[in-house]
Amino acid sequence: MKNYTEFGNGEKILLAFHGFGQDGSVYKSLTKHKPDYKIYSFDLYFHGKSYWNEEQDFLKPKKLKKAFKKFFEEKSIQKFELIGFSMGCRSALALTKYFPKRIKKITLIAPDGIRENFWYRFAIRNAYGQKIFSSIIANPAWCIKVLDILKNLRIVPASQIQIAKWQLEDKQLRDRIYYTWRLYRFFQFNFKKIGKQISKNKVEVEVILGDKDFIITERHIQPLVSNIKKYKLSTIPSNHFFLIANYMKHLPKVSPSVELK
Repeated sequence: MKNYTEFGNGEKILLAFHGFGQDGSVYKSLTKHKPDYKIYSFDLYFHGKSYWNEEQDFLKPKKLKKAFKKFFEEKSIQKFELIGFSMGCRSALALTKYFPKRIKKITLIAPDGIRENFWYRFAIRNAYGQKIFSSIIANPAWCIKVLDILKNLRIVPASQIQIAKWQLEDKQLRDRIYYTWRLYRFFQFNFKKIGKQISKNKVEVEVILGDKDFIITERHIQPLVSNIKKYKLSTIPSNHFFLIANYMKHLPKVSPSVELK
């Protein structure tokens, strides 16, 4: 992420990562709830003002490590906290892997990348799936017809069909999905090791889920939280797409609905 925005003037440091289709500005109002923080909110690649112009069409976590090591030196940052939403949690988890001793707390809002769904794995990690995925991006009409059939047969919930069609019918959105998915395909983690690092360094972990979110549910976070000695899980009224806004709306009164281990 080459572009970021600074919010607030506090002494504590918070690094923020947004979700798909957003940019760093989504965290601006967080300063109202965290006046003692300085927030660095990053635009993910292919979002906001961050562009990917390198020859390779993928990003490896170690390159992110190198970039943030330089960033920490430039800003004289020793300790910090992390917050990520959905796809942005992949970057937050990468930093957790590489800088566990520096992290005080990590907040994961509907974290993507912990348990990958079948369609993502098929489209990104399977040779045949990659060809089909490229074909859909180039010519989505046939896929949209298939989605309509699935909807009429009630094989897939209508709400999921509606979201998929919305994403496919917009060319700019289709391209962003294609390039973003390919770029971050190497962001896979050993959650057993990350869990040990978190517990060893006493990193505070909070997970926020939406009660109407069918994309990321409690089942999706198990590979990570099952390897952490202690974490907080809160559920707020929201679907997936409005979780950041609803999280900040409920922030003053958010309290753990479940505290495990």
